[in-house]
Amino acid sequence: WEKAVEGDFFRVQYSESNHLHVDLWPFYPRNGVMTKDTWLDHRQDVEFPEHFLQPLVPLSFAGFVAQAPNNYRRFLELKFGPGVIENPEYPNPSLLRLAGSG
Repeated sequence: WEKAVEGDFFRVQYSESNHLHVDLWPFYPRNGVMTKDTWLDHRQDVEFPEHFLQPLVPLSFAGFVAQAPNNYRRFLELKFGPGVIENPEYPNPSLLRLAGSG
């Protein structure tokens, strides 16, 4: 766990060799919408309806059972675009190209 320097969130680092990580953002409800104070220029960095979190549902993930949005397919497609489950892509392809070149 580390406090991110580029915004108000925490990063859980899984691997030092390839920097595999998960960013945890503190969203809060405002008028039925989940929002936050720090925004980055990422496609998935959007507000979303609070109803996705009420109730949360159990979902198997990486060998554990985690609490997830109640309609996780619609939630992921809202954040990442249609077909994201069947055809996942790196969230910021331009960074992946930069890392692979040179």
